Amino acid sequence: MRIARPQAAVAWVPSRHRYALFRLIAYLRLASGADGPHGDRGWRPDVDLGANAIVLAIDRDQSSVEAYTVCVLVWMTVSAFFAAVLSSTLVLPAAIALAIPIAALTLTLSMVMTGLVVTPVLHAVGLPRGADNIAPATMVMLIAVTLAASYFATLSTWVRIPAWLFLGAVAFNGVAAIVLFVVRQRVRAAEARCVA
Repeated sequence: MRIARPQAAVAWVPSRHRYALFRLIAYLRLASGADGPHGDRGWRPDVDLGANAIVLAIDRDQSSVEAYTVCVLVWMTVSAFFAAVLSSTLVLPAAIALAIPIAALTLTLSMVMTGLVVTPVLHAVGLPRGADNIAPATMVMLIAVTLAASYFATLSTWVRIPAWLFLGAVAFNGVAAIVLFVVRQRVRAAEARCVA
């Protein structure tokens, strides 16, 4: 595990984010030298931040903003899919009211089942395990939601809007991954200034 030096820029190290879009945003913020979280310009190791100094581990799952943003996007998208299915037998407000907790329960149960059933199969066929099952479970979940969004995007009802929004987010993340690949040397150099 790498440790970041105590400075305001640590929160914007791209390696602290899992998804390419968030890594690109972090890199742009890091490269711009904008104010840190406490209003300081602590982008250089030689800046003494005093009480504002922070030391953070470099781990892809440390960004709460990223985690909650992706979580809410997936939850609301799946809720829209359930609401569309339930609206064939219920009025739309009742379908939406039922869809939100059903989607939360479905996502929770599917993550448990992915961890118990799917990831052991993926590991058996050679997928790297890592310290936990976050990467394979996330991969399986997002592929499933993307496939569902691809189906619902073809319908001519209101549900195509959230489906296309989700697919758009996936596409933006793909574009961000390409951009990060192109500027990978610059990203490494920017991170090297912050990481011990």
